Amino acid sequence: MNPSAQAVNICLQANLPFVLWSDPGKGKDGFLKAIVTALDLLPYCTLSLNDSDPADIGGLCILSGEWVRRVPVGIVRELFEAKKGTLYLEELTTSPLSCMAAALKITHPEPPRRIGDQVLPEEVRIAASANDPGVAASGRDLPAPSANRVVHIPWEPTPDEWISGTLQGWPAMHPPQLPEQWWENFRMPAALETVGFVKCQPHKLHAMPQSEDQRGRAWPSQRSWTMWIRLSAAAKALGVGPDVSMILLAGCIGSGVALEFATWARDLDLPDIEEWIKDPKKVKLPKRADQVFAAVSGVFAAIAANLTEPRWLAGWQIVLRLHELGA
Repeated sequence: MNPSAQAVNICLQANLPFVLWSDPGKGKDGFLKAIVTALDLLPYCTLSLNDSDPADIGGLCILSGEWVRRVPVGIVRELFEAKKGTLYLEELTTSPLSCMAAALKITHPEPPRRIGDQVLPEEVRIAASANDPGVAASGRDLPAPSANRVVHIPWEPTPDEWISGTLQGWPAMHPPQLPEQWWENFRMPAALETVGFVKCQPHKLHAMPQSEDQRGRAWPSQRSWTMWIRLSAAAKALGVGPDVSMILLAGCIGSGVALEFATWARDLDLPDIEEWIKDPKKVKLPKRADQVFAAVSGVFAAIAANLTEPRWLAGWQIVLRLHELGA
């Protein structure tokens, strides 16, 4: 799979909403149907926001006794019956603002997500697609609250993929599966790396762009950094390449800050934490304060993940050693 397809695979398995961006005619819908079929995230239900009414998304008002309930439209009934699947929101940049506002409860990064008064089953994934407003029919930029809830992934299939699929047929997809307990095993390394960067550059924790077009794409906020931590853990669990990780990172916080983060992480040059735990005498003082912070945090995260008395004592020996070295 190309890097963008791998990024989509991670978003689907990590259960984070995403939007595929491309020019018209790039096969976004066909690709999504293929990958959710391969991951057994069916049924696949399409909700076109550009020809919907806000009540189609927020729920139709129905009198029930003395109360009024908001009931989902029938098109999503299969998702409630199967208690899993994929809800595909198409044509985001041609949607009325009222429909985008109604969809905010659907595109929340974490469950519960709602349609009307009904909570979507937790195993329902949220996917979306959009064309650049400049080429979309009556296109508009996404509002900042909508844009900051989803991972933005560019969709650029290669000519070779199209040629091969056209001449030889489109093969069934076999996306790699996340291992069990991937979140428990990789959450802390992903979180420590991210927290270390924000500690060094706290003004990058929340930096909403001034221009309307930039607010309609990925930008850093507490929400989008948290989304990145989850995706980073999944990427580490699957062992994907840096190109896939960069797509996911930029898709959460924007390409500018993503490049700064990637450069910082590369230059961090952390020591082998397990070697320190095995022999605290090997500890050497990192040159920078952010490296010290990341190293100590990594030590105790590793110990907490595999807690034994010798490892616990080694952790405090490491702290003492760093203090003696001038940390």
